[in-house]
Amino acid sequence: MTISPTFRYGVGHVTFQKGESVMKKVLTMKQIEKQFSGEWVLLVNPEQGKQSEIVYGELVFRSKDRGEVYREALKRKDDHTAVLYVGKLPQDLVAVL
Repeated sequence: MTISPTFRYGVGHVTFQKGESVMKKVLTMKQIEKQFSGEWVLLVNPEQGKQSEIVYGELVFRSKDRGEVYREALKRKDDHTAVLYVGKLPQDLVAVL
């Protein structure tokens, strides 16, 4: 028997203002995608699935400005974080690997 993240961690719906540092709230990626499409999010202690995809994490910051999210990540100095863009990537985005 497995315990879902929703039950185990009390995952729920949250709303935040742009660029707002928030109290930690564990959300699944489906919830994050539904609520924060078109934004960058900072997750602390992200949990990965079998194929290394992020399944859920503690949402601590979000913004449409990627730079704001990275600055918050550097300021917080958490051990395990993920910065993600939620939704379809903009046409003018350039990725360097």
